[in-house]
Amino acid sequence: MSATNIEIVRRSIDAFSRGDLDSIVADLAPEFEFEPSGRFVDTRGVYRGPAGFAEFWEAFRAAWDDIAVRVDRMEDVDDRVLTLGHFHGHGSGSGAEITAEAAWLHTVKDGSIVHLRSFSSWQEALEAAGQSPGA
Repeated sequence: MSATNIEIVRRSIDAFSRGDLDSIVADLAPEFEFEPSGRFVDTRGVYRGPAGFAEFWEAFRAAWDDIAVRVDRMEDVDDRVLTLGHFHGHGSGSGAEITAEAAWLHTVKDGSIVHLRSFSSWQEALEAAGQSPGA
């Protein structure tokens, strides 16, 4: 099961970097909820359902000329997948280059992502997953 959950999450993150919203939404459950980190000010606290994620996506992608996610560590934690990585992008219009630590905690149920929470730091994500930062 854990290898399957990791593959589902990896597929979603790869699709995010490619800009492939359809592939992301294909792995989201109807009851999906997304809690952004709050790092980006033009986002709400929670987005619900695949349509909610699409709404987030449109607002988020509009702020960037390009974005990519690099995965540094991915592990199964019960029914969740903890991903630690880096976000890299260039701001739309400004061209400002950003590279930042980022992390995600996906909950997978019956082959679909039911919950996603993003974090601004690895430490926050590790704590939320019940892991110690040195783990």
